[in-house]
Amino acid sequence: MKRCTLWTVVSICLSLLAGCANQDPSAKSGAIPAAKITDARYDPATHEFVVIDGEYFKAPSESKLDVITSLDGRDWKQARKIISSGAMSYKATIPYGPEYPNVWVRVYGMDGQFSQPYRVHN
Repeated sequence: MKRCTLWTVVSICLSLLAGCANQDPSAKSGAIPAAKITDARYDPATHEFVVIDGEYFKAPSESKLDVITSLDGRDWKQARKIISSGAMSYKATIPYGPEYPNVWVRVYGMDGQFSQPYRVHN
């Protein structure tokens, strides 16, 4: 009887540990998730600014340093102007237009870090 009870207790403990290991670490600690860009495109009507959609962006902000852009992923330049900003969307004028084939953007997040680079499309 003791072996059965001991085995049951060990099985329950292992099950609980396995369940804890599968959880997202940021969810347990209460940390703010990293900013994530889900789409970045030039304004379809004018192509004069970029519309960036995502999650956990710093909001509201008029700082040009909150949106950075690059052609090669190494040299990053700030936006020329922030048109509008929110936790899930930014509109910004950037130094590179749709005539450039590989334009990448990053947005500053609520967690104090930039998002991963995302390629802007037309």
